Amino acid sequence: MAYWWVSQNQTYRHERDGGFLWAPNQTEAGLTPFHWATMDEVRPGDLIFSYVGGRIVAVAVAKTAAYDSPRPGGMGEGLWEDAGRRVDVEYRDLSEPPTIAEVVAELQPLMPERYAPLNRFGTGNQGYLFSLPPRAGRLLLDRVDDTNAASATDAIEEGIERAVADTTERRALVLSRVGQGQFRDSLMSVWGGRCAVTGLDLPVLLRASHIKPWRDSDNRERLDAYNGLLLSPS
Repeated sequence: MAYWWVSQNQTYRHERDGGFLWAPNQTEAGLTPFHWATMDEVRPGDLIFSYVGGRIVAVAVAKTAAYDSPRPGGMGEGLWEDAGRRVDVEYRDLSEPPTIAEVVAELQPLMPERYAPLNRFGTGNQGYLFSLPPRAGRLLLDRVDDTNAASATDAIEEGIERAVADTTERRALVLSRVGQGQFRDSLMSVWGGRCAVTGLDLPVLLRASHIKPWRDSDNRERLDAYNGLLLSPS
């Protein structure tokens, strides 16, 4: 698994909504800058930090390697050629995006000597996709907020038996439907905080999934950690 830094000040919302990274193949002069060529080095399961406005606003996991793709509609008309490379990713927004200023003193010594995403002043270098050394990636992971549990909704609650009188148990069942709460905590313990297949250990990206479908399970099975797998999006 590799770590990447993508600077998306102009393109984040479009790429976030579409679930992808995209870079042109060449400039108008027929050159391929290193920060576009790096698209071909991304592999499924790699982690990507989205840098926008001086903050890491999201962490994504690569679902595919790069493949040929025309420029997505509505993105960068007149700025780049239409032919490019795309990587499909799954984004996870951070509830409290950390600022780079908070960690720049620790981060800069871990950056590569060439082609680093930050300059000596601690602000972003011009470019798109930068490779991060493992230690730099790990440092950023330490700053990632992993408390992004989805809120329970009335629509989810409709699937729970109304006979459950205890409010605490009812909430536990509601959260188990979306892989959160007691069920997720139990799976994190059983699987040691790692994806059961890939070994990915980034909690914010891991999904608590039922083996026997939630809708087909009784209330005990819905909360049973041995009826679940901790899985990465890829």
